[in-house]
Amino acid sequence: MAITNLETAVSIHQETAITIERKKQNLIGQTIEKVFYVVADYKDRPFQYEGFHLNDEAICIQLSNQQWISWVWLEDDPTVAYCYHLYYENARSAIEKREQEGIAFLKRSGLYTPDSHSKWLEVTETDAWKKFIGQPIEDVQFRTTKIDEISFVSDLIIHVKNAKVRIIAFEEPEPDVLPEIENLNFDPVWTMVVFDDTILKQHNRL
Repeated sequence: MAITNLETAVSIHQETAITIERKKQNLIGQTIEKVFYVVADYKDRPFQYEGFHLNDEAICIQLSNQQWISWVWLEDDPTVAYCYHLYYENARSAIEKREQEGIAFLKRSGLYTPDSHSKWLEVTETDAWKKFIGQPIEDVQFRTTKIDEISFVSDLIIHVKNAKVRIIAFEEPEPDVLPEIENLNFDPVWTMVVFDDTILKQHNRL
């Protein structure tokens, strides 16, 4: 997943919009089988709240026929240093490799702590995701936000019968005020998984 130069980074951002439209027809009709979150190993910091979940590193959705939709945070993108990208394969090995490289860097820098590790959480059986498991995808939508004329994916919306889930990039929430959310301004540093549009309406993010 490492991005080595600016030209490659820009092409990936441009390709993101093209690829999701091309992949869309392959994804429609596939069923959602499992869902995993990759989160920093914060102590005493929950990720489940009424109507939404919070995540910072990756969301990996396993579909039928060995397909995936993976929403993955990259911190080596020369265009803006960090952002989210979409992948359509099992991203686990790449995510783990990136983590190992990051931990090695922290140890060399003297910044390593046990909290530097990430953890994988299977959230398939959570109340919020249960209604989506085994359901065929009826539609996939996305939104982009431009920064310096480069389009970044800001919203990914997956529809099944009578339900939808929206994955959005936004500013890191203030942990001391959760579950209150101060704003949902786009920022490629944190992720909210939205199961109830009420919070989106409150912050004009629909």
